[in-house]
Amino acid sequence: MTDFRFHEQSQYDDGIGILSDIYVQGELAFSAVNRGGLVIFNISDISQPFIISQYDDPKPITEDEYWGEFSDSSEGVFVRNNLAYLADGKNGLVILNVSNPYQIEKIGHYSESGIPAIFVHGDFAFGKNLADKIPIIDISSPSSPYLLCNFNADSFQINAIKDFVVKDHYLYLLSNDLFIFDISDPRNPVKLIQLDNCGGLAITLADNYAYVLRYYYGMLPSPNKLCIYNITNPLDPQFVGEYFLSENIGLESFCVDGFTAYIAGEKEILAINVTNPTLPQFLGEINESVFGTTSFKKLALQSTFNFLNLSKGIVFCADKSLGLLIFSFIDPYNPQLLSVFDLGSRITALFTTDKYVYVCMKHEPLSLPTSLEIISWTDPSNPILVGKYWSNDTTITDVHVSNGYAYLAKMGKGLEILNITNPSKISLIGAYNYSGEFGYWSRKLYFDEPKQLVFLANSHEGFAIIDVSTPSNPTLLYADQPFGMVISDFYVLDELLFLADGRTEGGFAILNISNPSNPHIVDVELLSVGVMELYVEDEFLYFSTKYTPLTIYDISNPSEPIKLSELYTGWWFTTHELVVNNSIAYVARDANGLMVIDVSNPKKPNLLAVYRDHYAGLSFDVVVQGDFIFLADGWDGLEILKLVPPVISRQQLLLFSILPSLSGSVVVTVIVILQFSKKRKKNK
Repeated sequence: MTDFRFHEQSQYDDGIGILSDIYVQGELAFSAVNRGGLVIFNISDISQPFIISQYDDPKPITEDEYWGEFSDSSEGVFVRNNLAYLADGKNGLVILNVSNPYQIEKIGHYSESGIPAIFVHGDFAFGKNLADKIPIIDISSPSSPYLLCNFNADSFQINAIKDFVVKDHYLYLLSNDLFIFDISDPRNPVKLIQLDNCGGLAITLADNYAYVLRYYYGMLPSPNKLCIYNITNPLDPQFVGEYFLSENIGLESFCVDGFTAYIAGEKEILAINVTNPTLPQFLGEINESVFGTTSFKKLALQSTFNFLNLSKGIVFCADKSLGLLIFSFIDPYNPQLLSVFDLGSRITALFTTDKYVYVCMKHEPLSLPTSLEIISWTDPSNPILVGKYWSNDTTITDVHVSNGYAYLAKMGKGLEILNITNPSKISLIGAYNYSGEFGYWSRKLYFDEPKQLVFLANSHEGFAIIDVSTPSNPTLLYADQPFGMVISDFYVLDELLFLADGRTEGGFAILNISNPSNPHIVDVELLSVGVMELYVEDEFLYFSTKYTPLTIYDISNPSEPIKLSELYTGWWFTTHELVVNNSIAYVARDANGLMVIDVSNPKKPNLLAVYRDHYAGLSFDVVVQGDFIFLADGWDGLEILKLVPPVISRQQLLLFSILPSLSGSVVVTVIVILQFSKKRKKNK
């Protein structure tokens, strides 16, 4: 790799990531971010929460430590006094001083094993969400946490640990059964009670009661329900009541304040009166229809005693799609959404013109809502949002802009065409919905401007060619899936269409589309590897596979492509975009960021630089416009970059200038002298 480097001109960041857990203490809400890290909100005004600080522990990038799109990261945070205990996934347990919430300070770290979730009691932190064990970490000295022991489920013939809580010196553990252990000595737990078929998904304690959320998997004998046990005497817990739930609720989490149980499904939150635990009663619910598609992850109530009366009935939610939600159940029969702090979006695709960047944003999971955002970059150091178009029915996966129109690929729908002449007043003028005719997963879009044709890659169902010469009335010309190909990308050059086949046994194909209603095959190359992205320029085909970032073919004779070279880096990560500009290839990849490769000699590509400013940044798309590189960097948003060549010192410049006139032996002497001179200066 050379000494090329990147200079960041600006960043338009619209997303932090999926919130996976939340803990509320006084005027602050602490949220764990699924990809790793902590966000602190000020909630003194619950109608307008705002972020006051963030913390993220840097993590290495290797094939074994893959912090990619679906990496298992943080699902838990626990706050006590001035310390926040962050379960940072594979990064372990991170202990943070939050006495000044504006300046978070790391004071301790246990990194010997992954900790996806956490429960803190006394001098111990208990790792959660590990099916076969509970690591018990001694945190009596927060700066030096260490593993005291592991609670092993196998030792007690426990099938899988679903959830647990600790109170006093008792461990209440859920599997298919409910267990109670005495952990006065954590190294030697003693099983006290096993209640058969009383296990479930989640457990919480309030006053002298244990609340168990049971989830019907289709195999257990009982349906979804809330079960309540009196645990005044942990040696003799008594079942006292239950409330049956819908089989379709899709349970996520719950919390209890002693009077009301709040139960989160995937699409609703229920309020159940448990004042009389023998006879729980439904009070009210709020569902996604109030504010659009969502996916509730974790619920929390105010934990600080002094604030309990002031915040009774206020429920905080870490939502997987939207971010921080705050609800009022003060009137439980008519609950209200108080506020939304939306930070769950990420950038997945982009297109640039000389004035605007058009970016596709989507939420996680379920990918809804999704939007097209128009950002002015006339001042590259200060990108400004000037327009937005919401799609609430399905995900926008790709975009192309031409002559005042934006062409959108929409998953499960097909094509939408927008009038964007005025970015502040975007309007839908045309659409082609092909989901009922063939295919479903629209992913990539290519626009052939001279022919006014849109090509849609439809993944497992092939591709489509759509005539958009009349934007208000797009017309399907052709749809097919040649050889069962999984179309991951394509490119059009003159009368030729190049298709990338993403199957394990894939490769690429070349089709003649002089008659777009009846393409015919010119050549098919089966490479026994999935081709993810491709680009064509002059007489060369460039593509990325699942294993190599760049392979180059000579296609001067399209019926007999010839392999020229490939660049192998050993980094097996998915490529999301590949473009070539001025003999430089730009490859946006899943885990190792943006790769820049010199292809001036197509037989010997040379890696110039790799850009990745955050361990969890996912490079999904890249566009080159003049001297600027526009990178869709996943959660890190839109980044505008410049590639800066190496700086040549005066000594190097002098050497380069005299090289042509020197013999080989003299050149060696000059180099040795210069290197020796550098070493002497360093040793002074």
